[in-house]
Amino acid sequence: MKLFGREIKLSIGFRRERRRAERIALHETLYLDYQNSFRQIRGSGEGKNLSLAGILFATSSALPVGSFLELVLHLYPAFTPSAPIRLQGRVVRSFQTSAQEHHRIAFEFEPPEKHTAKILESFLERIRTRNKKDFYR
Repeated sequence: MKLFGREIKLSIGFRRERRRAERIALHETLYLDYQNSFRQIRGSGEGKNLSLAGILFATSSALPVGSFLELVLHLYPAFTPSAPIRLQGRVVRSFQTSAQEHHRIAFEFEPPEKHTAKILESFLERIRTRNKKDFYR
């Protein structure tokens, strides 16, 4: 757009979405294996949101950004058959909003195998449908 003979760019104020995949609200327990070159930790946490690209979960332990993890998601009771799926990736954010709250970990998945991706897609669709039903109650 030109104004007084000069080219200007308008910014409307919309924040551009940078995520690669739609996030779905999630409140499911998940189990994780955390490993680096020095140790391996097994624990659990609560999933906050999930997409095909990653997950945000809350856990009692802080995990360093850049850490490689293997997450084991137990999809029961929201999804049956309930065989757990294993997803690998890295911690991209780790934060705590207050001293009383669990640490929140943003985890980006490495591309899963086709079979695992199909199970994850089906699970996300089931959660999406469940969330819509809960919303309209």
